Amino acid sequence: MKNECTEYRTVREIKTQVRKPNRKTVIFDDGSFIGISEELFFSNSVHVGDELSLDKIEELTYSEQNHKLRNYALKLLSYRMRSRAELEQRLLQKDFPDVDVEQLLSDFERKNYLNDAEFAFAFSRDKVKNKGIGPLALKSELFPFKLNAEMVENTVAKIYSDYPIDSLLESHIKKRKIKKNTHLLGSEKNRLLQFLYRKGFSWDDISRLMQKHNIS
Repeated sequence: MKNECTEYRTVREIKTQVRKPNRKTVIFDDGSFIGISEELFFSNSVHVGDELSLDKIEELTYSEQNHKLRNYALKLLSYRMRSRAELEQRLLQKDFPDVDVEQLLSDFERKNYLNDAEFAFAFSRDKVKNKGIGPLALKSELFPFKLNAEMVENTVAKIYSDYPIDSLLESHIKKRKIKKNTHLLGSEKNRLLQFLYRKGFSWDDISRLMQKHNIS
């Protein structure tokens, strides 16, 4: 039985959107309208002539907003893994409500769509494997993702267990065609040291390797 105290709008027309065929525009008798996805449209079984309360229209609008939020988040994750903080920032930039973003992120974590530990390791492995960067550079690369400090330390320890620092340094030196037991000119040695430091290796690690291979 219809509540006489509640305002209603009658569905006058339903159109498939030209530019987005998977969306519908529901037009009401007073000229107002809402746009909703086909999924939401069919799940709510909306028809021409239906009388929808303002509460129902608000509910459809809210559900559509959450549908857009979820789809946009999944689209971002389809490109590559992301940290929770990174995904949160991208969603808030689109002006989705804070509370809805927070609920979605928590839901994604429960479903393992988001996993900061897995993200940190995959991101770090890619950087070290492809660029041969050292721990200082890796920590700098991880910083913008606002990861837990302990997680960062654990990730760095595991990565350089798989890709030993000495092996990475040796690879860089080899590419610069510098052999063991070599005496370098002052300027040449300085360029090598600065290059390795910019790659993210500590002076202690660099010095240890130079001594190990008798490069002076």
